[in-house]
Amino acid sequence: MLFQRYDKDRDGRLRFSEFSELFIPLDANYANVIANRESFHRLASYQGANPDRVFVPLTLMDFIELWRTHFRVELLAEDLRQSLQANPLFSLENAFEICDLNKDGEVTKAELKQLIESRGFFLSDKEATSLMDKFDKGKHGSITQAEFL
Repeated sequence: MLFQRYDKDRDGRLRFSEFSELFIPLDANYANVIANRESFHRLASYQGANPDRVFVPLTLMDFIELWRTHFRVELLAEDLRQSLQANPLFSLENAFEICDLNKDGEVTKAELKQLIESRGFFLSDKEATSLMDKFDKGKHGSITQAEFL
């Protein structure tokens, strides 16, 4: 599932940009901090430190927990997809039509937020952006029916 989602060119390998997408925060400020940070691995090797010790122990534990959380979320999402597929009363086309509140063939962040909040769940702007980033494959600001399916 990880490669299906992040291996954009489907070559069976994660390039640095594809790998980075797993870890770069959605918040622009945090992403900028990470993007401009000096590589400790390169810095350590210049100073004669062991290059195999890239992370301090606490950072390594956080990194491992990030992987575990990522896999857990992907497995839960896949279980839900399979459950919906097995339900004869569920249709992806109908689900898209429900999400497309103004019936223009695309679901915007505002529509997504409005739909979820109408069901009693508060959605922060950051969470709505995260959902859009996950499904808006073309990065054009809305989710088409093809992207949704």
